[in-house]
Amino acid sequence: MISNKILTAAEEVNGPIVVPRDHIVNAGVQYGAGGLGTLVLEGTLNEVDWVAIGLTPAGGGAVVASVAAAGIWYAAVSQYSSVRLRKSVAGGGPVTSSLSIASAR
Repeated sequence: MISNKILTAAEEVNGPIVVPRDHIVNAGVQYGAGGLGTLVLEGTLNEVDWVAIGLTPAGGGAVVASVAAAGIWYAAVSQYSSVRLRKSVAGGGPVTSSLSIASAR
């Protein structure tokens, strides 16, 4: 499943997307070119309390807590019931965001 959304204001979210059960699931995050602001991938077990999930750059590298520039990242999310992408800092303009989940048995 893929959810695309332009995030403009602080605390605006893309998602949530329900994580399939009994699968190994990864989430992919894309920060579109030309945007401004900071995005955080978050997961929940109860749909009330959300926690930040560290993201790994698609090309490899260190895990980061948030992203603020164009690129693609991923994270393992099998342990959550749902995930979402939140714009934690508005910056000076909209961000085109994409959130996807993929599972493999």
